[in-house]
Amino acid sequence: MGGERAGQRKHLLFYLACFIIVVGTAAGCGPTGTISQKAERSAETKNPDAKAADLYRQGLILAHPRNPHMDYEKSIWYFQSVIREFPETPLRQTSETWILTLETMIEKDRRIEALTRKLTLQEEGILKSQKMNNRLKTRVKRLNSQIKTSQHQIEGLKKQIETLKMIDLGIEKKKRKATP
Repeated sequence: MGGERAGQRKHLLFYLACFIIVVGTAAGCGPTGTISQKAERSAETKNPDAKAADLYRQGLILAHPRNPHMDYEKSIWYFQSVIREFPETPLRQTSETWILTLETMIEKDRRIEALTRKLTLQEEGILKSQKMNNRLKTRVKRLNSQIKTSQHQIEGLKKQIETLKMIDLGIEKKKRKATP
């Protein structure tokens, strides 16, 4: 008899805990609102230095080289916001430095891109020149072969001319001997 009551009490604490959780959530003790709403509420209560620091950090995050969504233009915008909205903040000078650095990097990236395009065009030009050079070499070889063939024909014809000259001279000598 005593064993049955102990088994029923075992679940009593579990049910009590579930009841407290349900009542607490319904009464508003649990988390409410989305993360973005909480961020907005916390941003409203922050002081200006904290807001400036947030803008500054967002600029740093967007400028970080390991950030897969790195964007120098947006980063500059955040640093400019720090300067524009909080001109008295101690982060002003470092924001100005970051702006200059990022503008320099953007300009260098553009220059690298332009040089890369130029290099690609030059490489394409080199490939075309190499193809043309190979075609011309093939043509030169073919022409050299034709020249050698022509030279052999010329040599053969020269020999025939010499042979014919010798025959003509022989015929002339026979004619002179035959005519007194």
